[in-house]
Amino acid sequence: MALSASFDFTVARSDIIPMAMRKLGVLGEGQTPTTNQTTTASLALNVMLKAFMADGLPLWYMKTGYIYPIHNVNVYYLASSGGGHFSQELVITKLTAAAAASATALTVSITAANDVQGTTANSDQIGIELDDGTIHWTTLSAGGGTTGLTIATGLASAAASGNRVYAYTAKANRPAGIQAVWRVDAANQTRIKLDPTPYVNLMSQSNLTTEGQVTTWSYLETITAVPGTSTGTFTIWPRWVDGSSYLEVWFQQEFDDMDADANNLAFPAEWYEAIIYGLALRLADEYQVPDNVYKRVQGAAMAARERAESATTEGTSIYVYPEFR
Repeated sequence: MALSASFDFTVARSDIIPMAMRKLGVLGEGQTPTTNQTTTASLALNVMLKAFMADGLPLWYMKTGYIYPIHNVNVYYLASSGGGHFSQELVITKLTAAAAASATALTVSITAANDVQGTTANSDQIGIELDDGTIHWTTLSAGGGTTGLTIATGLASAAASGNRVYAYTAKANRPAGIQAVWRVDAANQTRIKLDPTPYVNLMSQSNLTTEGQVTTWSYLETITAVPGTSTGTFTIWPRWVDGSSYLEVWFQQEFDDMDADANNLAFPAEWYEAIIYGLALRLADEYQVPDNVYKRVQGAAMAARERAESATTEGTSIYVYPEFR
């Protein structure tokens, strides 16, 4: 017996659509979808994948992101074009020489340690902790990856040697949901899990301008006025007092759109059959298939979905205890 020793099988949009249509008898053996059929099926496929996001936080598409400190704000707007400094990249360093107000030349450490991680790159977003605790955010003009950095906008005030410097290249997309948040000490990587709280409770604090170590958070997925775009609202309390810590976030990334024939699914292989039959079921009404075909596909879709959900679990138990006050 000869095994393939291959484990890279996947399906693309160009595979999924004709397979789903053959389940319905709309396509015969060797036939390919017309342009109109592909357009209709692609729309149905993307709508279905977006609907799957309402089912919760799937383990296979949970990601780690980082929220960097910003001064004088309680609310971050999380999106690739949002105002919050939220990224899946973690770059931390520190000044190795003091910098005066208006300075654009900085000297930083590149020696790997608890408080120096990752590598800067030109055009990065970069935040420098100033002596008054505020964070000066600008972009990195030159010197990325070296000890000598040039920033686009001069420091608003002085920054001492040892002050924190954060950087990242790209903002992360809006989270579909946030599972957990930790406050991380930049000096030693000590992590403290923060409890979420309802938005109305957080906003009921007597003084929203209080500064200190962040202790609680709330996340609301919001929709903007522009169709197809959205920004998540992440609220903290209290506000950042300085740049000594940042937040690590475990979040669900949105499922990728299937925009082209060559696009693959953002799902593990156990879900391929469920998605093919799920698409067939959604197309059944489009093509007004007979009831016997509809029921057969419906049954297969339900069974495939149950198998997929049972296969993609963490494999551990969750224990729930009452909270005593």
